[in-house]
Amino acid sequence: MPSDRITCDWFLTNIIPERDYAKATVDMYNTRIKQLRASFENTLIEEVSVKNLSDFLETFSARSSLQIRQVATDIFKVAISRGLRPVGDNPAEATLKRKYKKTRKRLSLEEYKRIRFHAPAWMKNAMDLALLTLQRREDISKMKFEDITCM
Repeated sequence: MPSDRITCDWFLTNIIPERDYAKATVDMYNTRIKQLRASFENTLIEEVSVKNLSDFLETFSARSSLQIRQVATDIFKVAISRGLRPVGDNPAEATLKRKYKKTRKRLSLEEYKRIRFHAPAWMKNAMDLALLTLQRREDISKMKFEDITCM
């Protein structure tokens, strides 16, 4: 599957760095590309059909399926832009998006206290700060003492 390998490699070296993705997103792209390559290793990118891709996506959970579909859509866009598929022929876009809703469960106060009891000092501070300010993890991790102002 040389055209697929070339397309995926080109995507990873040229497109991903331009997008300035977080490390977790880059890792997700790498994982999903490996899965696509493993499944379609004997199929040229020009020969992948909507049916092939749809059958492949059905073997995954809704969340994984959505991630793979997103990566495949990007890969096929690159293949189209490099002349490996006709314009408008993106089989990933033709597949149905599966429904996925993140489920979140709030901690009870007792659960919070048990976790906090075993946490190191820096984590206790971060947990207390998050609870008091209602900021996201990312915001808490970026806070500095210089950010504190007195009124």
